[in-house]
Amino acid sequence: MVDSDPLYHDPPPRMMRILRWFCADIYLEEVEGDLYELFQEEVEEHGLKKAKRNFFFTGLRYLKPFFFGKKDFTLQLEYHLTMLKHYLKIAIRQLTKQQAYSFINISGLAIAMACCIVVLVYVHDETSYDRYHPKAENIYRLSIRSLEVGDQNDVNLIAASPILWGPALKKDYPEVENYTRFVPRTSPDNPWEVTVGNRSFSEARILYTDPATLDMFNWPVVNGDAATALDDPNTIVITEAMAEKYFKGGDPIGKVLTIDPKERDREGSLNGNTYDFTVAAVLANVPERSHFRFDFLLPSSILNDVYGGDINGEADISPWYWRGLIGYTYLELKPGADVEAFAAKFEAFQERYVGDATRSRGYFYEPDLQRLDQIYLDGERLGQMRPVGDKTYIYVFSLVALFILFLACINFMNLATARSAMRAKEVGLRKVVGAFRKQLISQFLGESVVISFLAFTIATVLAWLALPIFYEYLGKELFIDYGREAPFLASLLVLGVIVGILAGSYPAFFLSRFKPALVLKGVYSKTQKGALLRKGLVVFQFMISAFFIIITITLFKQIRFMRNYDLGFDQERVVVLPPNIARSLSSQYEAVRGELLADPRFLDVTMSSQVPGQPGRGGDLYVEKGADIESSFSLDETFVDYNFIDLFGLDLLAGEAFKERNLEEEGAEEQEVVAVLNEEAVRQFGWANAQEAIGKQIVRDPNAKDWIARVIGVVKDFHSESLREEIGPQALIQMPRYGFMSIKLKSADLQGGITTIQHTVEKFVKDVPFEYNFLDATFKEQYETEAQLSRVFTYISMLAIFIACLGLFGLATFTTARRLKEVGIRKTLGASVQDIVILLSKNFALLILIAGLVAVPFAYMAAEKGLEYFAYSINNSMDTYLLAVVGAMLIALITIAFQTIKAALSNPVESLRTE
Repeated sequence: MVDSDPLYHDPPPRMMRILRWFCADIYLEEVEGDLYELFQEEVEEHGLKKAKRNFFFTGLRYLKPFFFGKKDFTLQLEYHLTMLKHYLKIAIRQLTKQQAYSFINISGLAIAMACCIVVLVYVHDETSYDRYHPKAENIYRLSIRSLEVGDQNDVNLIAASPILWGPALKKDYPEVENYTRFVPRTSPDNPWEVTVGNRSFSEARILYTDPATLDMFNWPVVNGDAATALDDPNTIVITEAMAEKYFKGGDPIGKVLTIDPKERDREGSLNGNTYDFTVAAVLANVPERSHFRFDFLLPSSILNDVYGGDINGEADISPWYWRGLIGYTYLELKPGADVEAFAAKFEAFQERYVGDATRSRGYFYEPDLQRLDQIYLDGERLGQMRPVGDKTYIYVFSLVALFILFLACINFMNLATARSAMRAKEVGLRKVVGAFRKQLISQFLGESVVISFLAFTIATVLAWLALPIFYEYLGKELFIDYGREAPFLASLLVLGVIVGILAGSYPAFFLSRFKPALVLKGVYSKTQKGALLRKGLVVFQFMISAFFIIITITLFKQIRFMRNYDLGFDQERVVVLPPNIARSLSSQYEAVRGELLADPRFLDVTMSSQVPGQPGRGGDLYVEKGADIESSFSLDETFVDYNFIDLFGLDLLAGEAFKERNLEEEGAEEQEVVAVLNEEAVRQFGWANAQEAIGKQIVRDPNAKDWIARVIGVVKDFHSESLREEIGPQALIQMPRYGFMSIKLKSADLQGGITTIQHTVEKFVKDVPFEYNFLDATFKEQYETEAQLSRVFTYISMLAIFIACLGLFGLATFTTARRLKEVGIRKTLGASVQDIVILLSKNFALLILIAGLVAVPFAYMAAEKGLEYFAYSINNSMDTYLLAVVGAMLIALITIAFQTIKAALSNPVESLRTE
């Protein structure tokens, strides 16, 4: 219904605001009047609601004739470009005029931004693993938490899982869409020989896997049929790199690879069996950022013959495969599946399939579902396919990079505010002639962005040079795919803008705040505004520097402590032959030993299942004979020859060492198992002392009762693992289950001894590549991670100190320049050079002292927290903190010494004559 006598209504204000913004002022009144009349007519004809709806389109149509009559944006743009050009000229003049100031700011920011770029590249690298799989969010690796019965704090995180679990989970639980398994049977110590024609290579990256693998994971098949490539047990899938390596650009599909898995009989001799596989598909090379590492994939159905049963659990197979951790299981869960609810079902699953098979042996499993794209940074686990990353490094390096960048930004702020008096008149004059504060802010921010971009250019070069060194220290391979990484690398440009704005924000707002009337009278130069802030920033800079120095000294002292610590056994001049050689020699051990000992350079030779500091430790549940089964505990076992204790110089506290005997001739039924325990094992069994342990009998696996061993001796505790771990209960058992051969050299002719060992090994075993390591070197390598971290922190400390000293040098320069007249007066009144130097230095020295004292409690807490990582660590004495504080103060005083001495030696006549 239309109003008969409508009231006057204003048109919608939003459209009118748009009109006023577009339309030129000379036309605005006329256009507004016309639109008001049109709106009133619309109200009278159609009503208010419809008139409001129509007015938007009316306004748009009405703007068109006046679009080119609006405010001249071209002139505005030209104005802004002119101002930008003007600001750029001023910035360049300031840089060239104040060269020392420019060098300090640019170099400090460049170094800090280079650190940030290096860390950003590293963080991007570490967080990009396995993200190329489309199904990554639904694929989980079934890892295992193995807990000891009775002590659930004793947890082993293991990447592998039982090979039979995947098929059973798929069958029993609807949440599981699919599964696949990877089973490695090769390693760098046990490579297989792969042959095509006359080309033959040793390969260690061979995995058995299920047909579902090529469906679950995004590894493109560049040649062949992905759907059937792993169905036939006589086929093999290879990567593009292997296709080129073995077939030199030819078509590999249908060609035959011959694999020699180096199988040995019970005597340790090769049986010569080889197997032919037809290439069914070629995969694109696995991306570098992947926790998978393989070159060949073999069908898992082959394992039925290897393990003596159906690995899918449909036919007879040893129950051990329900609990043996020999493969890697990956589950593809249905979208939206509740992962926590699914994991909660594992207890019933284990009860159904595993029963009491693990608990009776003193341990039990809990599931540890790791999402595919989180595996690399989800923490270290035993038996990973390849070394994984560490979130701690990401957090530490990111925090350090931010601190370094913050230090450089502090330098910029400090020097800008210190120089404020020099630019105060410039600000006052600009305000007098009409400059607004926001224009001054834009100018100063623009100057800082220019400096930042100059620094960013230098930082890019520094980062490009530093990245390989940084990665080498971390023991990681640097790989950058510039094609794929272009968006990320381009985004680093934002760093230059952000740093420029952050560093220049405070000086810009600080300088633009000056009142022109006071500044032009020179009042500002006599005030102390900003001095307290500058002192606070200097304190913060050197507090961070002192903190890093303390952490670095602590790391160095801990590493020295670990490398010089008495491990409780003799590790000097002991050569260790790894399992691939030792096991091949085991059947001829006595002959090898006799030949080596005939050479006067060798003191002794022994064999054992484990060697201190080497991988492969293991054990089982033990209990004292006649004691309750609940008192059983896990005892680390080392199977040894009779002379193990003598060769390694273990300290026998009670009883006797092993005696030489031929265990094989005695027969398994007749031989008595004898053991030598360490002190911790004696304590775990509850015996009062070492003497009481002699003659006691201990039972291996109380349920299975594998054997009963008589304790014949007790040795002093010794470290079979690094000092990160506490010494656990250990048993040396005289039994021929050997994996390592250890050779003790008598003379210092190490190279001659190694040559003799090699010739002897090659005489008895001709088909195994010779390898060895020195026991002391291997033990020290366990601390390489800490050594790398200490080196990184050394460089970080140097950078922090350098950047802080750059700022301090700049402040000292400006401070001494402002006090030259005071220095001149003091010298004319009789002050000595020493007095002047002390006068100019004491304030800085006080600030550094305060910084050091503030840093000490923070560094103490951080150092003590870090030392908790080691079971055996140093007691960080006060000399560490004192050295850091004194060192920072000396460096600071040396930094300002040039300026203070120069001022002290200046001619007072010159300074007093200068206004």
